[in-house]
Amino acid sequence: MTIRLYPGAPPVLGDAERIPSQERARLRAAALRAKRLHPGPLGELVSRELLAYADFGIGFGRDSLIPRLCAQVLAETVDNDVLVDLSAQKQP
Repeated sequence: MTIRLYPGAPPVLGDAERIPSQERARLRAAALRAKRLHPGPLGELVSRELLAYADFGIGFGRDSLIPRLCAQVLAETVDNDVLVDLSAQKQP
């Protein structure tokens, strides 16, 4: 019986391109807007994902999911009355 050892993972260099500060600000704005547009667990989930990507994400291709999600949240339009009514509701 022969034991074969495989090489480990390549070293992490830490030179990945960071997200530009304007894009991080846009992601944070979308996270806050998502909470207002979709109160409850859905808005919380979207908000957390956008904030995590803004804090820890690196620049991926423009066709990835998070930038598309950010664009969709920022593009949604809702009457101001609806936003006020939904935000006034208290959760148990």
